Amino acid sequence: MTLPVQADFRYLFSTTPGQTAANWGFGSPLEEALRTAGLNLLNAPADSLPPASLNLALMVISAAQPASLKAVYRALQPGATLLLGFANPLSLRRFSGDPKTFSLLRLPGLLRRLGLCDLQTFGVYDSLQEPRAIVPLAEPRLAAFFFHSVFTPYTRRARWLAAAAPWLCRLRLQQSLFPALCLRAAKP
Repeated sequence: MTLPVQADFRYLFSTTPGQTAANWGFGSPLEEALRTAGLNLLNAPADSLPPASLNLALMVISAAQPASLKAVYRALQPGATLLLGFANPLSLRRFSGDPKTFSLLRLPGLLRRLGLCDLQTFGVYDSLQEPRAIVPLAEPRLAAFFFHSVFTPYTRRARWLAAAAPWLCRLRLQQSLFPALCLRAAKP
């Protein structure tokens, strides 16, 4: 059974119509949200680097390599928002010993060293391309509430996930419940 897309990334950033935003490989639902917000939208493949002269109010990236983060930082204007979305390597759905896992775990530290602030992590269910829910992960009780009261399991795996959620949240492992993550940071 396919559920309609219900969540919207627009509440994660504050912009005004007419500002410029860049979408580096995030997908069409977010493109529609950015256009609806009245932003001038630049699209580029996820593997290209943004030119420093862009002076963006918002940049959305689907997969960031640490080597390109400096270029991303230079392309942002002061007060801009950066959204980084990626498949969660620690998700119970796809847990593996992939070495990329460790570089993604270090991503918040890399963003802070660049000078970005106000970092927040969100769990995205079911995918970045079709988000059904976007849940702040700073407080485990929010994820527990989502899986207890909002989440509707339609598959055996989803029912198992809903049953495991309270225990994982008590252990502060709520991040592992979501197949995708989104980091939000601001340039001072």
